[in-house]
Amino acid sequence: MVGVQAGMTKVTELTGFSAVHRTLAHVFPVVAPYQTFCAAFGSPWGFVCASLEPDPRALSAQDVDRRISERVTGELLYWDGQTHLHAFALPKYLRGALEHEERVLEDANPLIQPL
Repeated sequence: MVGVQAGMTKVTELTGFSAVHRTLAHVFPVVAPYQTFCAAFGSPWGFVCASLEPDPRALSAQDVDRRISERVTGELLYWDGQTHLHAFALPKYLRGALEHEERVLEDANPLIQPL
């Protein structure tokens, strides 16, 4: 499994996120986009998990909480089962951007064009 930070997910800043998602979907059978608010940037940011299997969206809140309790000593202050489900529940505008993206990033077609 690979996880990448894929850019902002503000309504006006979706091209990077959707292009990274599309590129990973071109390579991996499981591509699970999610977002969370990043206080340091003052905006929501998108991330993408991509893998051959499993799909992190298939986990229930109880599964996530159980896995955390088995693997983590101490208390996590941010992530739990409820947060996990919320992160993968993308808003309609974001799902639409991902659905309509056609761009696949390559050396000859980078995300940011050189000057």
